[in-house]
Amino acid sequence: MMYVMLILNMLSMITYFAIGYFFPKLVTTYTRGGNYFDTIVALIIVSWIVFSLIVFQLKISRREEQDVTSAR
Repeated sequence: MMYVMLILNMLSMITYFAIGYFFPKLVTTYTRGGNYFDTIVALIIVSWIVFSLIVFQLKISRREEQDVTSAR
């Protein structure tokens, strides 16, 4: 499954690069407002991912701690 996603990602990136290279008028210009929006959205997404990973790790740690204390 991992290789399928890798291949699909590579195909989509090659396709987007080719479209941008051969048809530059289809690509919109990157404005300053778009740059700020992209940065804020990326910050929110990365923050959510890090938060989710920390919560997941804490749950695993607490569960292991409960297992250790109950086994004694």
